[in-house]
Parts: sequence; structure tokens; C-alpha cells
Amino acid sequence: DAFRVATVTFSPAEMTFDVPNSVIGRRLWDVDVDGLARQLKAQRPSMKQVRVVRLLPDALQIESVPRTAVAQVRAGNWYAVDADGYVLPEASAAPNDRLVVLKGIESARAPLRAGQRNGGEPMGQALRLLGVQRIRDLAWMSAVGGATLLTLADLLARTVVAPLELPVGAVM
Repeated sequence: DAFRVATVTFSPAEMTFDVPNSVIGRRLWDVDVDGLARQLKAQRPSMKQVRVVRLLPDALQIESVPRTAVAQVRAGNWYAVDADGYVLPEASAAPNDRLVVLKGIESARAPLRAGQRNGGEPMGQALRLLGVQRIRDLAWMSAVGGATLLTLADLLARTVVAPLELPVGAVM
């Protein structure tokens, strides 16, 4: 009975799936973890990733990664969109104040579909612009942080062994 599946755990614990009963009791090495992961992802297509891991001596762990909303679009109702352009299936009547609104993405050639990746050019460009905004914010913060670090290192170099001066590089 060694190496037979006795338990199935979920990570995160609140993301449970319907695991087939045929998995329990099977030899751990006979379980097709990739096939089981595809079967479980089919239960929740809106998951970004589902992975099955063998835990010795007798367990399987189902690891799931949910999609994270970065923006929202209006297609009748308001739908959240992740960084890959996947329109999450949960709709709301009112926009979410915490998400950026993407406008001008709808087109007659490629209508937005909830529960699917919408890889049209307008969606991709809008999401890239969102990324550029984050990079621009990071750039000025790193400049301010670097200047602050250099100023503090210079202050320490001048005051630690006064009246001598240490090289700033030695302090950093």
C-alpha cells in the first residue's frame, strides 16, 4: 500500500475542485498529473493555471493560480480583464473604482467575449500602455531611491570617522 494516493490537498485551500474518485487508491506514479491538471482546469476555465504535484509518500496537491484583474471593459456589463487579455466571466452592473477602464476596444470584427482570451490588437495595445505606466512610475521611484541612498552614504562617509573622509563606495 506504499505510494498509493490517500489524500488530495488544495493550494490555496479555498480553491477546491471535483477530483475523480478513481484517483484515490491508485499508485502515485500511475496518476497522469498533466492529464488530471487539464481535466481540473476544464472545471474552471477562468483559472490562469492548475498544476498537480505528487507529494511522497501518498498525496497529490492541486495548485491553482487565479487570474488577477488589471483593468475593466464594458460589453453590456462591466467585465474585469487580466494582463493576458482574458476577460473574466463574472460581470457587474457598475464599474469597479479600483480598476482602470479600457475604452475603444470593442470592434465589430472582434467582439469581446467573457470567459475567453481576447487577443485583438486594441486590447493588446491598451494592456501594454498600462504596463508602460507602471514602468514609468517605477523609473522615477528608483531615481529618487538611488539619490536618497547616495546622499545617506555620503553623509555617513563624512561623519563616521571625522575629520577623515571614507570613500562613498566603501560605505555603500
